[in-house]
Amino acid sequence: WNFIKGRNFSKDFKTDSTAVILNEAAAKFMGVTDLNSKQLSRAGINYHIVGIIQNTLSESPFKSITPTAYFLKFLPKNKITLQLDENQDVRQNLKAIATAFNRIDPDLIFDYTFTDQEYAKEFQQMEMIKSLTSLFTGLAILISCLGLYALVSFLTEQREKEIGIRKVLGASELGLWRLLSTEYIWLTGIGFLLAAPLAYLLMESWLEDYVYRISITWTVFAITGLTALIITLLTVSYQAIKATLANPVKTLRSE
Repeated sequence: WNFIKGRNFSKDFKTDSTAVILNEAAAKFMGVTDLNSKQLSRAGINYHIVGIIQNTLSESPFKSITPTAYFLKFLPKNKITLQLDENQDVRQNLKAIATAFNRIDPDLIFDYTFTDQEYAKEFQQMEMIKSLTSLFTGLAILISCLGLYALVSFLTEQREKEIGIRKVLGASELGLWRLLSTEYIWLTGIGFLLAAPLAYLLMESWLEDYVYRISITWTVFAITGLTALIITLLTVSYQAIKATLANPVKTLRSE
């Protein structure tokens, strides 16, 4: 617990038998600004507030944190939460807990789960979606690059004689590369400008289902656009450079 105000339960205070600790959500819900300003009534007993702690996730990570009050008095529960000592072996800790548990009630079966594993289950579906999205994104990029490469190869072949004539007339390799690449750079830019707003709207709509979420910033789209441009240039440049370095004599021999 990280305390914002007040203290933890203590055996040094006999009055802590009727003490309660609130999380931030509960304090906000009750309008508690000062520890002595209000009391919490439960089952006919008035509990005085001794501390306010930071909100901690204890339920689903996809929901808002529930206002929670923590009491020192033990109440019957079907499960309890324990914090293990990180400096000790987990198996030894579990063995000691099981021994104490069986000593209290030998007829009950001692069963346990780890909180981190329970939370990991909440994200299993998200991890699967992430893996599938990454896989199909990679396939889409690969197929797009193959299609673009084939298109560039075809169009470059159609313009071989034009490139040869330009080289004979003094055009530089850089100028020819720019001539062959500029069109695809423009097409990539136009495609990005059309896709970016749609992607933003879809992502915002998807993230609305989550209480704890990231914010989509312009840097995401800047990196995406730059990556798309680099992939396009790498795909186009091979054929473009190959065409600009070709011997114009061989290209124009049939003319």
